[in-house]
Amino acid sequence: MALEEFSGSFYFRQRLVLAVLSGKSIRISKIRQKDEHPGLSGYELNFLALLAKITNGTSWIIDETGTKLTFHPGLLSGGLFEHDCQTDRSITYYLEALLLLAPFTKQSIEVIFTGVTNDQIDPSIDAIRHSSLPLLQKFLGTDEGLELKILARGLRPNGGGKVRFTCPSKLKLRPLRNMEDSGLIRSIRGIAFTCGMSPSMGNRLGEAAKKILKEFVADVYCYTDQCKSDRNAGRSKGYGITLIAETEKGIRYAVDVTSEQPRSPDESTEQNKTMETAEEMGERAALLLLEEIYRGGCVGSINQGLALLLMCLGQNGDVSKIQTGPLSPFTIQLLRYIKEFFSVEFRITADSKTISDSPENSKIILSCVGIGYSNLSKTVS
Repeated sequence: MALEEFSGSFYFRQRLVLAVLSGKSIRISKIRQKDEHPGLSGYELNFLALLAKITNGTSWIIDETGTKLTFHPGLLSGGLFEHDCQTDRSITYYLEALLLLAPFTKQSIEVIFTGVTNDQIDPSIDAIRHSSLPLLQKFLGTDEGLELKILARGLRPNGGGKVRFTCPSKLKLRPLRNMEDSGLIRSIRGIAFTCGMSPSMGNRLGEAAKKILKEFVADVYCYTDQCKSDRNAGRSKGYGITLIAETEKGIRYAVDVTSEQPRSPDESTEQNKTMETAEEMGERAALLLLEEIYRGGCVGSINQGLALLLMCLGQNGDVSKIQTGPLSPFTIQLLRYIKEFFSVEFRITADSKTISDSPENSKIILSCVGIGYSNLSKTVS
């Protein structure tokens, strides 16, 4: 069997997810070959373990140096299981990939994730819950059985977070409609959390963000999530905030900021000298949200890949269209991989209604014809 060949460690999840969906075996070589610590990282091996849990028949071979991976995908099975994400990467590192695979499993999926819920690298659980799930719902056509619940928050370095994700399996996806105009911002909501710290930190975060956002939108409100006990506060102390802006047409933009957590007492002493105050973090989160709104489009930057891949897998012959802001490097590479794995090319045109002298403010329209991807594993009643 011919293998799709790739080189390097970049876009590791994209390659494996597309391999599973397309049923194509792949080989990735020269994985961090010249790094001080060559080969696959711990979180990448953990991601392979997750794929093994949600599929039947998946296998892979890693060479002695760890720099070459040969991956043979199995069939998506789904079901109920638990997965420890450890603390190298956030739970959402794994969840983002699962959102693309879960609709096509044989059985509806229910996963209990443990690990880190909020960090400085990956989108927060709150951002995924309030922006990615509503987008996925548009493709599924229902919110029944689709849920992401935070059972406990966990921060670095010790984690301790716990999340339950459920998703129904579908025979086919629905095409994306009416996604060419985002509309005006209607409301902004915030979730300020504290873990093992004074609840006043959450209040200070929310008030600082509101002070800036109130100048642009009247309907701004921040909730506080005070995690005090060991049961729901994880094993590390910290705080952070997620902000979600919703337009009059239901489009959502999400950003988040989390306090940095030291890994050692020496690092803690040094970090205390430069750590942001709650007010500074709240202001930074508000400015990040304004920047996200400025880029605009009918999908936030963290959900561009989710939207485009599911558009590609839509019903055969149906055209899906979406307006986006500037494409992220992650999205641009995904478009290349979609062409390679599924032979689907997107038509990309400038949105004539939003043409601007500034590239950062220009919107584009992406459209494609769905390939009619069917969930062959799902039993048709």
